[in-house]
Amino acid sequence: MLYVYVVVLFLNGNFNTYTPPMLFDTLEKCESFKMENMERLAQTKPEFGNPEAVGMCVQLPQKT
Repeated sequence: MLYVYVVVLFLNGNFNTYTPPMLFDTLEKCESFKMENMERLAQTKPEFGNPEAVGMCVQLPQKT
């Protein structure tokens, strides 16, 4: 299975992708990277605009 990691940053009612999508071959690797990245984002977030980051590991459909 393949998993893509995507982050969306919400700021002042707008949204943007914060990091480029990354592809992992296991959910465990994706979740591990997600935890590290979300910690980094929490430490470096701006102090204005009510920022919020949402990160997700999404399984890609497998073609047979």
